[in-house]
Amino acid sequence: MRLISFIVLTIVSTTLLNGCMVKNSSTHTTKHFINQQNVTAMTKQKYPPKNPSHVKFYSGAERPQTPYRVIGVATVSKYNLIGKPRNEEIVNDMMKKLAASIGGDALINFNHKDEIIRANVIQFRRILL
Repeated sequence: MRLISFIVLTIVSTTLLNGCMVKNSSTHTTKHFINQQNVTAMTKQKYPPKNPSHVKFYSGAERPQTPYRVIGVATVSKYNLIGKPRNEEIVNDMMKKLAASIGGDALINFNHKDEIIRANVIQFRRILL
């Protein structure tokens, strides 16, 4: 019963808060809250969104071979809103979508904590010759 009350309260408060937000960001903010995910830009520059299927993962000691810059940090909860664990494929897909939304080409430096996964969003630098 407490879980149902929590879910109803969350939906009502999210709906009320949507009226106070900027129109463009309210849908994304609500979606991020419900999916328990977040992306934080680390630069003031804005980059165009990219295709999530093109975002690469570099885990462990693996590093990109091209120059890059860190443009943000993506965080995703390992659990959904009702506390059920998400499978790894869903979490990876969510991470790719977050990175792509701010113009990221790849994710590096994965940090697995008890309930969340955090990674740096990078964008490859274009080298002009």
